[in-house]
Amino acid sequence: MNIFSENLKSSLVIRTCLSLLVLLFAGCDSDSTTINAGENNLVVPIPSDIRHVQAVSSRDLQLEVSVNGAVVRNVPVDSVDSVNVDIRIPADQANDIQLSWFAIVEGNRILLADFETTVAAEQSAISVTSYNSTGDRFDFDQDGRTNLVEARENRNMLSAIDLEVPFSTADFQPANVTILNDSVDGNVSGDPVEVDAQTRFSVWHDGVDLEVYVCGQDRTLSESSAEYWHDDTLFMFFDGRNNDTGTYDGVDDYQIAFVRSTEEMIVSKGAQNAGCPNGECITFNFFNNSSSCQYELRATFPISSMNMTVGETFGFDVEFTDDDNGGLRDDNGVWIGYNDRSDVDPRTFGTARLVPQ
Repeated sequence: MNIFSENLKSSLVIRTCLSLLVLLFAGCDSDSTTINAGENNLVVPIPSDIRHVQAVSSRDLQLEVSVNGAVVRNVPVDSVDSVNVDIRIPADQANDIQLSWFAIVEGNRILLADFETTVAAEQSAISVTSYNSTGDRFDFDQDGRTNLVEARENRNMLSAIDLEVPFSTADFQPANVTILNDSVDGNVSGDPVEVDAQTRFSVWHDGVDLEVYVCGQDRTLSESSAEYWHDDTLFMFFDGRNNDTGTYDGVDDYQIAFVRSTEEMIVSKGAQNAGCPNGECITFNFFNNSSSCQYELRATFPISSMNMTVGETFGFDVEFTDDDNGGLRDDNGVWIGYNDRSDVDPRTFGTARLVPQ
């Protein structure tokens, strides 16, 4: 064979391989929006609990769509009510559809919920009336709380412990944990919400005392309400032994309010507890030393008086209420929780652990 024929053969082989590669990658393009003739574009609604997770957190959420047993699309989920998913569904037959919603946490795809249905020929929308979210496959860390519940409440889906409280003899730890603004549950006034930066806090201990520092963000201070929980107030919640009872147990469960306008502390739940009656063991002060904070608070809680033990877990949460114009509160933010239940149910507190030295 001459050199010309050999080169022609090689060129044809290369061109054929390149064509196959183009076809292969085109067929694998999960972001393709092209709908072939005789195929439908499906509109997929996002359940309200998934929308809530997206609205109050910075988690990456993902919708996986399977058609007749094969995964065809993975798309990001935003806070809108529905998402137009371009998938190739034969229009002349019924098709089995499975929707699965995932949270992406530290590289892990954590299943929040899924839904299965059969769509009729030429059907172009799905109604998600119910979905699956309970059972072992929906509990990634096997702590008894489902992934969807943990995502909704801003808990750690990778561990039963939401916060490891470090041992430190340093006098100060910068704020590094975000309190999530949640105006969906917190706005009881109906007034427009002033958009503030997110409040942050930090927690550490030295084996004797637990220290909590809050870097607050609230540009407008209000003090005109008759009830302090409708003013600008910081709340801290404790369950010393982490008993997770459904009501305050009168032993080591506390709800403690720090009122900004009056700079007073109010122990509204747990004042009768023997270890720290009326919060007499607690010291605190409001101040403003940082240009990055609208206000700052530091509070000290003796570990033994609060019925906590180094190396063990305790229930803990931080919340703020926000009022910008008097009357009822306009917003609230909470670290762990949902539907504003911390004042009645200690089971909604986060799970923290005092790390030994």
